[in-house]
Amino acid sequence: MTLVSLSGAGVSVAIASAADGQATVHKWSEVARPEGLDSSNAGAVGSWLKSVLHGLGASGRSGVFVVGHGDVFLKRLTFDVNADERVDLPGMVRLQMVRQLTFPGDDATVDFIVLRRGSESASAGLAGKGSQVLCAAMPGDRRRWLGELAASAGLKVARIAIRPAAIAALAREVSAGVDGSTLVLALDREGADFVVVQGGQMVFARRADVVGTGSTESSSHEEFAVRVATEARRTWLSYRGTPETTVVHNMAVIGDGEVARDVARRCSDTLELPVKLLNGCSRVRVTSNAESALPASVFCLVGAALESALGIDSFDLAHPRKAPDRRERRRQAALAAALVGLVAAGSLFTMGNLRKISLESEIRVLESQRSELLEQRRAALRDSARLAHVKAWMSGDVPWLSHLEAISRTMPETDRAVAAEISGTAKPFAGYERARGTRDYEASAWRSAVSTSILLRGRARDRGTADAVREAFVNDRRYTVTPVGQDSVEGRDGAYPAEFAMTLAARANIASEASGGPEGTEAPRGREAKP
Repeated sequence: MTLVSLSGAGVSVAIASAADGQATVHKWSEVARPEGLDSSNAGAVGSWLKSVLHGLGASGRSGVFVVGHGDVFLKRLTFDVNADERVDLPGMVRLQMVRQLTFPGDDATVDFIVLRRGSESASAGLAGKGSQVLCAAMPGDRRRWLGELAASAGLKVARIAIRPAAIAALAREVSAGVDGSTLVLALDREGADFVVVQGGQMVFARRADVVGTGSTESSSHEEFAVRVATEARRTWLSYRGTPETTVVHNMAVIGDGEVARDVARRCSDTLELPVKLLNGCSRVRVTSNAESALPASVFCLVGAALESALGIDSFDLAHPRKAPDRRERRRQAALAAALVGLVAAGSLFTMGNLRKISLESEIRVLESQRSELLEQRRAALRDSARLAHVKAWMSGDVPWLSHLEAISRTMPETDRAVAAEISGTAKPFAGYERARGTRDYEASAWRSAVSTSILLRGRARDRGTADAVREAFVNDRRYTVTPVGQDSVEGRDGAYPAEFAMTLAARANIASEASGGPEGTEAPRGREAKP
């Protein structure tokens, strides 16, 4: 496993394994935080941690994050009832902790360890005392920050342990056999952790921000030792002030160096307790791959692996204890029934979908055939329309002889007037007239007509005869007369000096006389013919 502990000064990393009651350290590293690194940016911190892990060869592993006392809220709770540890305690603990938290408790992560069970209280003569637990709560935003950091570093959060519990695991041998409690002190770059261990288990913890000194002068070490001893005494007094405490019989200081020895000596004088320097543990082994002896910060970090090796009931804020779901079986039955229903519905849907696909395929074939037939029908209708149009156009013949006969009958005798020019223009028309309200093609809707116009120029013996000729054509219902040009009295022909000209337009729907007079209607285009 990869053990990670982040602090304001830097990061401590250790690659360790836990088996057979022993923790083995394979590699470790301590790296100072780079200047300018924004600690609130989980992605940036994770990228930096990823580079540290890569240099240590620990990338792509499950990570155990060990958080300090400043990241969690610790509280010891005692319940007067004999609560079921598995069923009742998780809900009771969370309810009590949420009421006492100084940060929002709705999304806080709460876990606990049992210090004393209700049955143990009864056997010890503590009737009515019930169960006692030590609780740890982490703010929801801090938990999410760790998750984002781990994802950026390429780690999977396997567990979130707390540093005081890891320290207690390392001091398990020191506290064994002591009729009372042991005060354990662990120093780091930013302060000191004070942990009270009883029977190999943490029962109280306190953090003091006592900044160490990097000076080599003995006077500086002595001043620092005095401050630490003062905080140790305050911790001892705080612990003694809590109910149901035991007497602190000895003390252990984790570390091996001049500062640790000065602190141990000063604490022994102040508290009047025997103090032991704890710079190793028989259950912690360092392989030859490790470069040197473990510093105090890394040694405390390895305590989290020792918890797993010893099977100690400890904190895991990544997977906190939760009450069992009493409705789980009912919900599972409902989910099974829903699954059966989904499978049945899925089968019916699949069958219906296959049938739908088959019908859609048949529809596409029929639509293709229909499109081909419609195209053939349209082609046939176009050919039929072209043929009907041609027939309608060809049916527009003009009976020019009948018109000449009608004009000849209307003109007076040749001794009175003669026709100098007769020319005719015929404009045939063929069109399709669709009946209102219908969209289908009908061959019978084709209509044809011919517009006939005849220009008549002539000369008369006198002007009166010319006017009489024009009047005769005006009175003829078969024609519409339109004068052309100005009448001239003097012509080149001395016998017929009066000239006249007019246009005769054959009227529509006017039958000719016995000679079969012409009929016609106007049309937009035509052809010209001169008899």
